[in-house]
Amino acid sequence: MRRILIITILSPLLSFAQQGPYAPAAGQTGSKAIKNNSYTIIDWAETCSVVRGYQDVSDSALGLAFVGDQSAGENESDGSVVSIGDGGIATLFFSNPIQNTIGPDIAVFENSFSGDFLELAHVEISSDGVNYFRFPSVSLTNTDIQVNGFGILDPTNIYNLAGKYRATFGTPFDFQELDFIAGLNIDSISYVRVIDVVGSIDSTFANYDSEENIINDPWPTAFPSSGFDLDAVAAIGDVTGFKQFQASNTRLQVFPNPTINILNIPSRAEAYGIYTLSGNLIKKGTTLRQTISIQELSSGVYFIELVLGDETITQRFVKL
Repeated sequence: MRRILIITILSPLLSFAQQGPYAPAAGQTGSKAIKNNSYTIIDWAETCSVVRGYQDVSDSALGLAFVGDQSAGENESDGSVVSIGDGGIATLFFSNPIQNTIGPDIAVFENSFSGDFLELAHVEISSDGVNYFRFPSVSLTNTDIQVNGFGILDPTNIYNLAGKYRATFGTPFDFQELDFIAGLNIDSISYVRVIDVVGSIDSTFANYDSEENIINDPWPTAFPSSGFDLDAVAAIGDVTGFKQFQASNTRLQVFPNPTINILNIPSRAEAYGIYTLSGNLIKKGTTLRQTISIQELSSGVYFIELVLGDETITQRFVKL
């Protein structure tokens, strides 16, 4: 009997941990997470206005969420957050309109303390601050049993919902997915709207993804910090073109490329930073010597950014 009881208790948790088809948690191979110090970040939202939702939409007597000032959603990701409550809305403004580039164009940061306690939100964008358009999203989390207020999610079951990644890692969104929508200029986006997902599987309160699946996430979170905890929204530049310098002089190129354990760098270089393709800084230093050991790096493609006086150049290299 004891053994049967243990299986009964654990089975709901296991149902939420089944691996799905989408990108995994931050730090894992194939993750799409954007680190808050990524060199691909070119701007941060300047203003943030919030319409708070209830601490628990099923019990309005508890009142609205109230942790954090809306200004916490402005500027850089720094760990300070504004809790927007069940169904709450945060609208962020960029004075320099964001252009559609190759790859992700914005990243939304939440404050999850782990890679699987995830509070989710829809994301919408606008060119004029009036007409907003939502990114298509998918949630494949089992909906037979409610994920409780301290429950966990598998990020591989989540696509295009903010909050997919833990604190200091942003969820990326690509404007190209909303191309050809009348009333939206994806080369001039000034407004981003983040809307808390009420994670209830009760149809009275449920929210749905683009495929009409109920979105099951931790609920209720009947606290002053209820709902999505917004840290920041970043604008992302084109990784393939960011500070890219096509060196015609071989003395300004790293070599050998591809390489196994070392990189030789130009004698003029004063400092360097090595980044993953998603822009995460993984190694940096000054260049007292013109040889850098990269033995600890996994095989793959990377960027190296070199500081040469007043000039900064970036090149790709392959670690075998």
